[in-house]
Parts: sequence; structure tokens; C-alpha cells
Amino acid sequence: MENLSLEGKTLILGPVGSGKTTLLKQRYLDYINAGWDSSNILVLVMNRSQSLIWRSEVDKKVPGGIVRTSFFGFIQQQLRKYWPLILELYPKIGKKTLEPNFLSFEASQYLMRECIDNRRKGMDFFRNISIPSDRIAIELTATLSRASLAGIPYTQIGSRLKQGNILENLIDHSVYDEMDIVLGEYVSMCLENGCLDYGIATMLYCEGLLKENYYIKALRGEYPILLVDNLEEMAPAAVDLVEILLKGAKGALLCFCTDGGYSRFYGADPEYALSKIEPYSTKIELSHSYTCSEYMDRFANDFSAYIINEDASSISAPSIPAGLDIEWNIDVPLRSQMIDELNKRIQSLIEDEGMLPEDIAIIAPFIDTVLECSLTGYFNDMGIEVVNTSRKRRAMDNPYTNAMIVLACLSHPSYEILPSQKDIADTISLILDMDPVRSSLIARQVVAQKPFMFPEIKDVHWRERIGFSNSERYEYIRAWLLDYIDGTPMPIDHFFRRVFLEILITLPTVDENLVACNQLIDTAEAFIKSLSPFGNHMDMGREFVLMFMEGAKQSETMIDVESALHDNGILLTTPMQYLSTSRHKKVQVWCDIRSTNWTPRDIKVFTNPYILSNLWDGVSPMTETDEERFMRDKLSTLVSCLLKRCNGKVILTSSQYSSQGYEDDGILANFWGSVLEGKSDEREDSVS
Repeated sequence: MENLSLEGKTLILGPVGSGKTTLLKQRYLDYINAGWDSSNILVLVMNRSQSLIWRSEVDKKVPGGIVRTSFFGFIQQQLRKYWPLILELYPKIGKKTLEPNFLSFEASQYLMRECIDNRRKGMDFFRNISIPSDRIAIELTATLSRASLAGIPYTQIGSRLKQGNILENLIDHSVYDEMDIVLGEYVSMCLENGCLDYGIATMLYCEGLLKENYYIKALRGEYPILLVDNLEEMAPAAVDLVEILLKGAKGALLCFCTDGGYSRFYGADPEYALSKIEPYSTKIELSHSYTCSEYMDRFANDFSAYIINEDASSISAPSIPAGLDIEWNIDVPLRSQMIDELNKRIQSLIEDEGMLPEDIAIIAPFIDTVLECSLTGYFNDMGIEVVNTSRKRRAMDNPYTNAMIVLACLSHPSYEILPSQKDIADTISLILDMDPVRSSLIARQVVAQKPFMFPEIKDVHWRERIGFSNSERYEYIRAWLLDYIDGTPMPIDHFFRRVFLEILITLPTVDENLVACNQLIDTAEAFIKSLSPFGNHMDMGREFVLMFMEGAKQSETMIDVESALHDNGILLTTPMQYLSTSRHKKVQVWCDIRSTNWTPRDIKVFTNPYILSNLWDGVSPMTETDEERFMRDKLSTLVSCLLKRCNGKVILTSSQYSSQGYEDDGILANFWGSVLEGKSDEREDSVS
């Protein structure tokens, strides 16, 4: 690095753990020490987790503001800054506001569902599709975003899926014509009101601003220095931005991990990135990994090739080098048995083999409540924390946010939303500090009222059931509900804030649940703000509550990201979560390797990641052979990336039957079985 000029444009390629990101951070500080203003240096990182790592390691050494962001964060920043120009370029944007209104995740789902429901009711759209509208809405918004990142116009999504459809014998092709109509109405409605979701924002930026010479000149002038990490995980739209900046940059350093590409199946295109960046940069290749042994690197490559080419006669299962420690000793009939054995094995790692809890990562394709609660309960009793970095659970799973949602239903009879008796009982148990039996009895009386309401205390027997110590608080909450119903309704975020301040704040465990409560309030506020151009607040309140009653998960906050990155306990995570946060652990424990969740089917009715990418030739329909090949390619990449981010031992666990009682027959176990069978044969030969 000492020999590289700060005014050069360099592309560093290397394996995982070769020091690319470390060099990138040092080069950033070199620019600062050379007198460059930090506001003129653009740092593009993959996600918020990466940004937080940079913040903890670099920011305190830099005076002034730092421009470090993900691709979408940069898009939002630029659209706000150049919104007047966007209004000129897109006359379809009806409301000429001072800045764009970025839709929250929940708001975009709601608007898409409205478009779907209107067409389903009015014109019988998707009549042969049994998928609920809210699920279709999730697929369509994701599909719109994927297409935008690949540079595919939204008007061509349906026709591409129709042309390349592997489900042609199962799905009426009119579905894709109807899909195009719904997407067109959704985009038009959003543009008319100046509202942008991820896909629309990407479209406006890439098809609008990035085509304007005036803007490109201004952008290059503002950011003459460019630093990019994880180039291999960037979608084509992000790569196009990098290419434009690189052409006019006075200095640049870009890092490409040759052991990456795991985001390929979510829109990334490593080959496209290299083809666009290599002509404008000097290439430096690193070969040594400081975090992955030579044995593991070679085995991961061989295993990856075996997964892709197992059917080829020239490919045999690779042998495990003597220097690697890989075991599959937990393979039991029932999943509950697997979890019990898993707990004991991890305890043995800590107590008998001297591993620290923070050295261990438990990686599962799907983290359900049973797995999480079992691990958490077992190790919490030992004083060991289990850090779950997977997607947040439903809002209804947290007792405080559940109480806020339930009280919203009771306080707004006009919503006509009836919470379950169990949710009401859980709320009563929380706010009255009551045992489950008595809270269930009271909940039964609540649901007997029409509409649901806390019944009046009429006799001593009822007061005894509630408890004399709880009677005063019970009557306070009942009076609070009735007083609210008789008054003027308020926006749902204000209601949640009032519930928290007047009912929940005095509870003994409020500090532990403060983040969850604030998160729900902030999500409601963002939902209302996003949808304010479309209707009145009270309708939005009902839709917000209904959405969470139906199982919506709370969005990830920066606090969630920070807590997930701390290393004070055993890590419980999914493969993609593990990879996206640049983890390197001494021990990886792979759970449920017989499960088909390791190879989920990506091709669905309303989405196909391969058709909506540059991988497709634009003509040939996909075949089942193509799908099998893509599935193996995805598994191969995932397995290789995980193995190369392990510093020591790999422990495999499995059960023959899932929690639902179905036989698990995923292909990952077959591949591992072939590999470990060879290891067993070698051991037998050495013994004989």
C-alpha cells in the first residue's frame, strides 16, 4: 500500500480474511492525513452492520463529517438533494413537495395490498391464485426492487416472468398480465403522491439522475475520492454508480472478495462488477488469508465444486484433510432430541474444551421459537448469553408491544378488530402483575362483553378474583379505556405513546422493553407519515393495528444492529446473517442439516431471481434442470463462504424428522454424508 499513489485507482482482489477491508480503512485515514476533506470522500459499504464496524474503528480518528453509506442510503440522500430536478424529469409526480416521501416497509406493503385487493374485488384478478393479498404484496414489492436493481423496467417484469416461467403448466399466463397492471397502478399511485419505495427510488435515481450529464459532473466534483468495500456483493445498479464515479475520480480503492458472491441470489452480480470496474483500475491480487487455514480453504473449494458437479463422473467426494476438525455425531430421530444434544455439546465445548461462548456460532437455516427458547433457557441458567441476530419476531411476541396493540383494539371499537383471548390474557397478566390462571378468567369476561371491554366490578367475589391489591389499578385501566372511547380519537402513534406513558411506564420490567416500545411507536409514526398523502389518520391506525395483528415483524433498528454485533455470548444466526456481518468464529455449529430450509425454492409465482437478472438470456424458458443447477450453485456458494469464515471446528447436527413430524430429506445432508463417509473409511484403514 505504501507504493500506491493516493491519486491512483486500485482494485484489490483477495480471499476472505486477506486484509482488504483493513487496507481500505487505512487508505481512508491516509487521505485524511494527506489533507483531503472527509466530506469529499465517499465510502460505500454493504449494509448497516458494516457501517457500524467502520464507525467503531475509524470515525473517532477523523475530524469532520463522514460520508459512509449503503447504496440505498446514498440514493435517498441524493434524491432529497436533487428533488427539484427529479420533479422536472418526471412529470408523472403529481404532488410538488419540497422533498420525496420515502415509504416505510410497512406502508409500501399496505399500498401494494390495496392495489391487489381493488383488482381482486373489482375485476377478479388472480382468481386461480390462493395466496392471500398481503403475501402477494410482499412478493410484488420485493420483485419490483429486484428488477430495479438489475436495471429491468417495471413494465417488463410480467412479460419476462411469462417468457421464462418454469411453472407454465401450473399457472395461467394471464396472471402475469394482471401482475403488470397491478405494478403499473402501484407505481403510478406512488409517483402521483410523491411517495417512493426502494424499487421506485432506485428507478428514479438510475434512470433519471444518473442519465443527466449536469448531475454526473456535480457528483464527481463533490466526491473526487471513492472507497468501496464488498464490490462483489453489489447489484448492477450500484455497480453502474461506482463505474460513473470511478471514471472521474482523482483517487479510488475498491475491494473485491474472491470468496464472496453470496448475495448473487438476492441481486448481486460479481461478474458484471468486474467487467465494469477492471478497465478503469489497477488490479492487485492478495492470496494469503489470515482467518482461514490453507486446509480449510482447499477443502471448501473442493466441497463447493463437488456440490455443483456431483453428477459428473469425474468428480468424487473430497476427503477432509487431517488438519480439519469436522464432526457429525448428532443425528437423531426427533428435532427435540437434536436440540437437547446440541445444548449438551455446546456446554462440553465451553466446560471441557475451553471454548469461550463468543467463539461459538450456531447457524440454522430457520430459527424458530423452540430452538431459540431452548438455547436461551439452557444457557441463561449457566449465566451465558445467547445473541440471536435473525429477523425480529412478531410485535405480538413481545409482552409490552402486545399490550399496546391489544389496548388499541379495545380503545377503538370502530376498528372492529378482535384480539384473541390469549393476547388479552397476556396483557392483563402484564399490566396487573397477575398469574396466568386469573388473567385467563378475566380475559374470558372481557371477550364476553360486546364490544370487548374490561367489565365493571360489581361484587366482592369479582373483586376477590381480581385481587384487592389489583382492584384500584384494574378500575384505573377500565376508566382510562372508557374515557378514551368517549373522547376524540388520536393518531395511532400518539395513542401508543400515551399508553406507554400512562399505563406501561410504571411496570417493573419496562427498562428491558423500552426499545421494543419505542420501535413500535416509531414504526407507527413512519407508517402514518408515509401514507399521509393517501388518507386520514384513523383509517391508517386501523390498518397499522391489523397489519401487526396478522403477524407483521418490527423493522430492524440501529440498536438491533449494534446489539447483534456485540460478542458477549453464543451467536445464534442464519447463514446470510452470519455472512453479511463479516463474522469469523472458531466454532461453527450447523443445525438441521437434513432440512430443506438450507435450499429453499426461490422460484415462486410472482418472482424468479434468475429471470429478473442478467443471468437469463431473455428468450429461453427455464427448465427444471436449470432450477436444479441454480439451487446447487446457491448451496455451493453458501457452504464455501461459511467454511472459509470458520477458524477451527465445524459441528453438524440433524434430526430425521422436523418439528412438524415430516421427514427431513434435504440434499445438504447427502453431500456431507458422502464427504464424511470417506473420512470414516480413512480412519478404518488407519486402524487396520
